[in-house]
Amino acid sequence: MFIFPYQIGRRLQHVPWVTIALIAANVVASVAFFFVMFRVVTDVVMAAKTADDLLAMLIDRLAWWMFYPDWRGLYTWFTSSFLHADPMHLVSNMFFLYLFGSVVEDAVGHWRYLALYVGGAAAAAALYALTELIVPGPAKMSIGASGALAAVMAIFALRFHKTKMRFAYFFMIFFRIRAGTFETTSIVGVGIWAVGELLYGLLQLGGVGSSTAHWAHLGGLVFGGVAAYTLGFIKQASNEYLLDDVAAYSAAGAHGAAASAYAKIAENDAANPFWQLANARERLLAGGAGATGAAEQL
Repeated sequence: MFIFPYQIGRRLQHVPWVTIALIAANVVASVAFFFVMFRVVTDVVMAAKTADDLLAMLIDRLAWWMFYPDWRGLYTWFTSSFLHADPMHLVSNMFFLYLFGSVVEDAVGHWRYLALYVGGAAAAAALYALTELIVPGPAKMSIGASGALAAVMAIFALRFHKTKMRFAYFFMIFFRIRAGTFETTSIVGVGIWAVGELLYGLLQLGGVGSSTAHWAHLGGLVFGGVAAYTLGFIKQASNEYLLDDVAAYSAAGAHGAAASAYAKIAENDAANPFWQLANARERLLAGGAGATGAAEQL
């Protein structure tokens, strides 16, 4: 089964310059790495005498570019997040980076978004390195923007937890192809992916091999979730959705419900006196509507 998100129900208010710059940096670095990797592999294949020699030489040459859980990782924690294993790896990551990153950047601002992206990359590398020390067998190198992207996805899912996403799916059952689209909220869509990453990660800890760095994804997800909570993004999301409810309630004349929504907003943002004033206004309107209704009945 193949499922992927392709559309988010939110219009951008600003040009996502940082996301565009990150995509450009990833493309340039990855294309350069493809040429370097081809040259390295060609040289090593010619020089290696045994399969063990081949593996050792590849690790030694590529570890300076890719993330490897030793002292060289001190700088490759960041540089490796701009490299990708093949064109498909690059294209898919960049598509999702723009899909989720542009929305997050639009909401949190350019420089804060960049700091969160870099922090997500570091957290992903840290958890990956930790689990590589636990998992039996030799440590494996890692590259890709997926860890930083996972942090962005976690922030997106919590900051826009009610926002709708559209997914496309494709699978085959009894030799018949089934394909189509469906819609769900961001918290559900990203949450399902996160649960899958956790399951695959636990299998890796049990010694089940995989070429995907699931624990790097989980490190990014944890960082993004903690950042969304500590920076108040979840409360911002709640207030935004409550304001949408207020507009609908006021338009329908349901001022009591609007007052209740303003009370919740004031609780989330106690430092802003505007919400208390708006709550009082809606309560007055609700009281006036009740008095008018009583007079009409008389």
